[in-house]
Amino acid sequence: MLDVSKYIVDGKVDRAHIVFDIRDCRLSESEIRELAKNPDIQDSFFGGEFGGKKPRDQWDKKYLENIVCAAVGESFNEEYLLYLNEVARYVNRSQKKNSFNNSKLYVAVGIAVFAVIVVGVVVLR
Repeated sequence: MLDVSKYIVDGKVDRAHIVFDIRDCRLSESEIRELAKNPDIQDSFFGGEFGGKKPRDQWDKKYLENIVCAAVGESFNEEYLLYLNEVARYVNRSQKKNSFNNSKLYVAVGIAVFAVIVVGVVVLR
C-alpha cells in the first residue's frame, strides 16, 4: 500500500518529490494511478496534455530531465505522470543495458591485454 502522506508536506502536495520518485523508478504505474485517486493529489493537478512528446527512439537522459522539469512546472496531471513513468523506465533500462555492454567490452579488452602480456612473456623466454 502506497503511503500518500509522504508526498504531502505542510498540507501541500510536494510535486517535485512525486516527479523525482517517478524519474528514479521508485513508483510503479499502479502506484501512480493510486496517487492520482487521492483528492489532495487531484487538487494539485494542473496543465493539459504535454504537446512535446517525442518518439521512443529519441528518449534519452536529457529528454527525461526535460520532461521532469515540465512535469513539475507545466503539466502535473495523471496522464503526464504516466508518460513520465514510461519514459523513465525506458531510459533507465537502456542505461543499464549500455552499462552491461560497456562492462563486457572492458572485460574483453582486459582479456586481450592479458593475452598479449602472456604471449610477450612466452616469446621473450
